Amino acid sequence: MKLTFLLILFLLFGGCTMYTVGYRHHPPMHAYKHVYYYYPDVEVYWSPESETYSVYRDNGWVVVTTRPVFLTSGYSYIIIEDDGPDPWIRHNIYRGKYPPGKWNVKVKGKSKKKGWK
Repeated sequence: MKLTFLLILFLLFGGCTMYTVGYRHHPPMHAYKHVYYYYPDVEVYWSPESETYSVYRDNGWVVVTTRPVFLTSGYSYIIIEDDGPDPWIRHNIYRGKYPPGKWNVKVKGKSKKKGWK
């Protein structure tokens, strides 16, 4: 009896095949690796990740850990997401996209739109 029951089960389920879908390899979602604060009026980048400033001095970019003295709290900034560790590589693009003197000016803790020239 047991043998007959097992034979019937084998005949019923033995012909069934199980199909599994393999893992589909999708391209990874694009995510920027680094975030920078760009101050267009003074052309300075600040990296909150490494807490460093990138400043243009003497025909080259210099990375410093202290805030430059000419960078006061009155300057507005643009948040830039970039793939590379050096934001100044695309500085010509950022300078063209965010020209100096055309962004918000902070007045006594408030933001005032300066407008396009």
